Amino acid sequence: IPVLNPQNATFYYFVGDRADSDIDELWELFETALDYAANPTAENRAPLSKYFDLAIRKKGNGNSKITMGLYWIAPNAFLNLDQRNTWYIYESGKIPSDLVQTLPAIQAKIPSSKYFDIVEKLRDYLQINASPLKDFKELSFEAWRYSEQVNQEKKQELAQRADRTAKGAAVADEGVETTHYWIYSPGDGAAIWDECYNGGIMAIGWDEIGDLSAYSSKDEIEYNGYDLNTTLGLILQTLSDVSQKKYYGATILIDVLRESQNKRVLSDGLDACKGYGKLVGVKRDDVQFLVEWLIENEYIRQTRGPYPVLHPTYNGEHYSEVITRQKLQALKRKLENTDTAQNPEE
Repeated sequence: IPVLNPQNATFYYFVGDRADSDIDELWELFETALDYAANPTAENRAPLSKYFDLAIRKKGNGNSKITMGLYWIAPNAFLNLDQRNTWYIYESGKIPSDLVQTLPAIQAKIPSSKYFDIVEKLRDYLQINASPLKDFKELSFEAWRYSEQVNQEKKQELAQRADRTAKGAAVADEGVETTHYWIYSPGDGAAIWDECYNGGIMAIGWDEIGDLSAYSSKDEIEYNGYDLNTTLGLILQTLSDVSQKKYYGATILIDVLRESQNKRVLSDGLDACKGYGKLVGVKRDDVQFLVEWLIENEYIRQTRGPYPVLHPTYNGEHYSEVITRQKLQALKRKLENTDTAQNPEE
């Protein structure tokens, strides 16, 4: 059974942050879902579609939460489009590609028309003899089972790769001990050779790369400056850490990541968080842009009001499972466009 993170398990905001009609509209969604599950006619779908669209557009709600709620209500009638199911349907290769190509693209807040298009096409597929799965319950369980298998295989692969790296094994020489030699020239023309030699240190591109502890592997460093995937995951983990004390706004989160000596950061002991100073080598504008992107894409929830604070979300805590290369590429283009807008060519 798919579950929500207890830190973000409500379908509504608290008084002052929600509209007067929010609770009533959620109950209408529940009641119209029951009616449609019992009698799936066009007449019953119309009011359900209305309240589906109203509910999913509410701040804090999205595909995972609303469709998971419908699945809880009537798992034979409704498909949960949580992140595991979405990955299984669209990316795992387990669903026939000719069917996947006919499905609507997933949006952050999918409209009811597209949701029911997906539901109907997948229900039809599950009912044919060629399908190893026969209903939405089996599909949901298999998506969980297979994603766990894939995640475990990835972890084992990373562990084996790390082991080979530690041994100095070349890919083509598995099991053969090798020795690597480096030509080292610190500074332009080895200008700071004496300083490094006397101090017993090595400095390689430090200004450009920043704090090495912000990176988990050499492959990520090689991308250029900082790796988006690693950086986004670090922001989410740091938010989760600081939220153990209390909820803070975006400014405090960014201050922690950039090793600020802000009095609030120090007095609340946030400088003891693992993420403190981990993005000191990344421009503050970039960190702020990434935090805003995470909020926009519902990996972080931001409350409304004069002093908005940030909350980790289900999507945020499972970020590594749901992020795709396409999303990272789109984010990179946005960052590049922002840089171009701020620094136009003369």
